[in-house]
Amino acid sequence: MLTVRLCAAGLSFIAFATALVIGLLSDNEYVTIVNRALTIMVVFYVLGAFVGKIGQIAIEESFEREKAAIEAEVKAEFEKKKSEEAAEFADLEEVHSEEGSVAANQSGAEKARPVGAEV
Repeated sequence: MLTVRLCAAGLSFIAFATALVIGLLSDNEYVTIVNRALTIMVVFYVLGAFVGKIGQIAIEESFEREKAAIEAEVKAEFEKKKSEEAAEFADLEEVHSEEGSVAANQSGAEKARPVGAEV
């Protein structure tokens, strides 16, 4: 809402000042200059509020689009990292289970040898 008010106030001030300068340069009467400047100021305040509201809506929509794109990118990166970690964990479990079966086979072979047999 601040954007709308600032835009409206700025535009109305510029219009008021411009109307005063033009009125003074054209040698109009003081009352005529001030009446026209005030009228123009009110018209440009409404115009500035309208332009400011359009600008605010455009900025908010752009922000929401960028926010959604960043959230989607972060989510995809998180899912990718999560799947990589799961694959890495599965590989570690596979290696660990292979080492366990190799050790079990070796200990079973040692038990099957008769005592006193040479290696």
